[in-house]
Amino acid sequence: MSGGLGSKHRLGVHEWLELLALLLPVIIAVPLYVHLCSKQGMLPGIDGPYYAVQVMSIDRMGTLKYPDPPLIFYVMYAFYKLSGSVFTGVRLGASLMMALSSLPLYILARRLTGSSIAALSSSVAFLAAPFEVRLLGDFLKNASGLLWVSLYILALYEASRGRWSRLRATAYLLALTLLAGLTHILDYGFIAVLTVVFILAQMLRGRFMVEAAAALTISIIIFYSAPMLQGGDLGKAFRLAEEGVSGREAKRGAKPLRHVGRPPAPHGGVTEIMKWLNILTVILLLMAALATRGLERMLLASIALSLALLALPPYGGGVSWRLQLMGGIPIAMAVGVIVGASGRERSAAMVGAALVGLIMLLGLYEAGFVAPSITPQAYNELKHALSTINSKCIVVRDPRLRYWAETISSNIHKTPEPGCGPPVIMDFNYRAPLGARYVYRGLYISAWMPG
Repeated sequence: MSGGLGSKHRLGVHEWLELLALLLPVIIAVPLYVHLCSKQGMLPGIDGPYYAVQVMSIDRMGTLKYPDPPLIFYVMYAFYKLSGSVFTGVRLGASLMMALSSLPLYILARRLTGSSIAALSSSVAFLAAPFEVRLLGDFLKNASGLLWVSLYILALYEASRGRWSRLRATAYLLALTLLAGLTHILDYGFIAVLTVVFILAQMLRGRFMVEAAAALTISIIIFYSAPMLQGGDLGKAFRLAEEGVSGREAKRGAKPLRHVGRPPAPHGGVTEIMKWLNILTVILLLMAALATRGLERMLLASIALSLALLALPPYGGGVSWRLQLMGGIPIAMAVGVIVGASGRERSAAMVGAALVGLIMLLGLYEAGFVAPSITPQAYNELKHALSTINSKCIVVRDPRLRYWAETISSNIHKTPEPGCGPPVIMDFNYRAPLGARYVYRGLYISAWMPG
């Protein structure tokens, strides 16, 4: 009898293979993502060091230096304490959260198609997509928040199937909506748009999904009433939407650097590829929706229409390319349903390999552009400059330099502040005005006192 009792808890070969298919992509993706975020021993993009500054501020003062949705910074802080390195904490926190986003997508694709091969294809397509690579190279907060988006879509599906009571479903959906809002405004925005579209789609079936409506409404009330929970991001989102609809794009960014410390060159070709990938994804999801019925049709169509509303209209250039980066989850769902509809296991495996292989090639191409905003040589010179300048008021206006400077010194300011003494202006070495008195001048970095 003991053998029979033990057998009830023993996983069979099929269950072990299913578990391996679920977890192995995450296990492989995390170290690859950490490696991608570690090029030249630094952090990627303009905002990479910004995350380190926020984590260091939590460690020193118990709060963030800059107003922002706080959740991811505390996750990074936990990994910083575990690893002993703030840069490692930033990399690990973002990499793990984004890799874990593939788990709900695997489960959802499995339930929609009944195919483990389709589920695995969906998971790997998400992890390898150029959208996710670009997010890791520039926007670690946005990348991390995809975990809540994927969990929300799975919870929305389960709640719509009537698996939970209304109170329980509302609690789950509200929790995930709040977690997304406390991580990044684009993740929260995608959930908001998807919720509205899905509710409208459900109304066509004669049902009003009160759980999703209540969760979204409560979250908006909370974030509107306490805007600093998101660092004011809800207001920024409204301004961004107004700018995009009006076709006006605010002037952003500084002049390109002229030395080895410059950031990677623009690569508009990849942005165009992402745009067309999103268009293809919308078409495929709508076709898949037409080939299904009931709840599955509503969900696939809602994801497709949400992506179309966010990423495809002719918004201003500064808005459009950011919204296009939300295409990773929809393309993963498209791959899953296509593979699931491909017939027997052999055919499904071939289709899955072909689609995932193509997406992986695009992701690898995008990975070539991931780089820190300055080179290690410029960073080392920055360290030397800050160690030799005797001033409590060092002003660094360019964020590409200021965030790195803030990882080294606490005497860094965006603008001269009252009472901090005569300012020393630091910038890349071609920026000094006429008549300035240099206090430091290197190959990449210069510092001066105004004349």
